[in-house]
Amino acid sequence: MTAARNVLDLGWDEVHRDSEALARLPQLQRPWTGILAAARGGLIPAALLGHALDVRRIEVVSVVTYDDRRAQAPRVLGQPDLPAEGAGWLLVDDLVDSGVTARTIRALFPAVTIAVLYAKPAGEALADALVRRVPQDTWLVFPWERTLRAATAPSPSAPAEPTGPAVSGLLPQAPVAAAPAQ
Repeated sequence: MTAARNVLDLGWDEVHRDSEALARLPQLQRPWTGILAAARGGLIPAALLGHALDVRRIEVVSVVTYDDRRAQAPRVLGQPDLPAEGAGWLLVDDLVDSGVTARTIRALFPAVTIAVLYAKPAGEALADALVRRVPQDTWLVFPWERTLRAATAPSPSAPAEPTGPAVSGLLPQAPVAAAPAQ
């Protein structure tokens, strides 16, 4: 992964607005058996989509793709037992970046529909629905990452200090419909 040249600092209102926009996309207008949240980034968007889509059943899948600030082969730490390879389930994550997490989860549940708030080019094709495209060299900072620990420890793949200016309003705010799954 290349170092981030820009930083997109997202606020709670922006994430909430983008979650509501995601819930309104035509691809998500159907009854869902449940929502599968990709831990940790997908937990809050999954709860917001659960409310917006009136889906009460939310399960969690946890995949780790780094250890001690180094990229590693993905490890599944926990997963639910979903019937029918995940058919009727909506996988929700905050971001698809390289696509490693999405590919790992899709291997576990091939029939799941993947919805993300933000997508970078390297992983965008994996998303069945997304709200905003973000350049590959942009580091996203989510509001739930602003804890005391997060503020003092560098991210596993982000530079210790941003190497470029913070960006805002980088891309159009209108929801973007992803291409149909192949």
